Amino acid sequence: MLKRFIKYYKPHSRLFILDMSTASGASLMAIVIPFSTRQLLKTYIPDKDLNRIVITLGIMLAAIIVKAVFDYIRVRWGHVLGVRMEADMRADIFSHIQKLSFTYFDNVKTGHLMSRISNDLNMIAEIAHHCPEDLLISVVMMIGAFIVMFNFSVPLALITLIPIPIMLAWGIFYGGMMRKGFRRVRKRIADINSSVENSVQGIREVKSYANECEEINKFEEVNFNFRIAKEKMYKIMATFFCGNVFPESKLFAAGNCRRSMADMERTDSHCRSGRFPAFYSLHIKADPKARFLYRAASAGSGSFRAFRRSDGH
Repeated sequence: MLKRFIKYYKPHSRLFILDMSTASGASLMAIVIPFSTRQLLKTYIPDKDLNRIVITLGIMLAAIIVKAVFDYIRVRWGHVLGVRMEADMRADIFSHIQKLSFTYFDNVKTGHLMSRISNDLNMIAEIAHHCPEDLLISVVMMIGAFIVMFNFSVPLALITLIPIPIMLAWGIFYGGMMRKGFRRVRKRIADINSSVENSVQGIREVKSYANECEEINKFEEVNFNFRIAKEKMYKIMATFFCGNVFPESKLFAAGNCRRSMADMERTDSHCRSGRFPAFYSLHIKADPKARFLYRAASAGSGSFRAFRRSDGH
């Protein structure tokens, strides 16, 4: 399924390259600011070097402006990329449906079909650029931040490395559970669409035989099932995001080292003033992005159902 999804990037390769380039640039600009902060606190402010202070502040301001421009390009044209991919997918699925046999339509509810060609693809516009972006940003910022952090302080950088394998395992496990949960929710949405469609199409028969109560009961059943599926989904989601306590744990551990670092700065020329504040800012950028796994799970469930339906399942 991943190969089928990737092929939709090819007609829009220029937009994809633009999106990824600006995402990388924005990530690098985000790392420049803590690094410049360190230089200010470590050297320029203690030395009262006004010229260097002004130049460094100018560099930081320029980095912020460049990052804002990159973010604008990324958000605007990244979403355009997603919208165009979504339109291509929907057109291909619809074209394929037109070629299917009568038996297929006899066995598939129209509401389910409508749901898979509309609702299941709605998230594609968001996911098509956010998932590659989040993955790239996470990798660039983690690598860049850790390079700078190890340059600042090896002990503190090692502390921040400890929870990362646990966070990755947690994210992969619950990412799979969220994907299954999203599929259940989308199936229940399809059931609601099918129930409404059948009731509206046969409204004359329903009123002729006074079956309103029966139709209401049917809808209440599918609506209840949808509610339960969504509540279970949010339970999984809450468990997944509560696992992000690990970044705060890293922050707490690093914070407990602050006094030790202050003592080291007074006694060890290797640990100079300004390293901890810059490190404090950088370590936050070195965390794997939970939103990437969340969006990937949502997109995976939608595209899986849409492609599965287009294959005649």
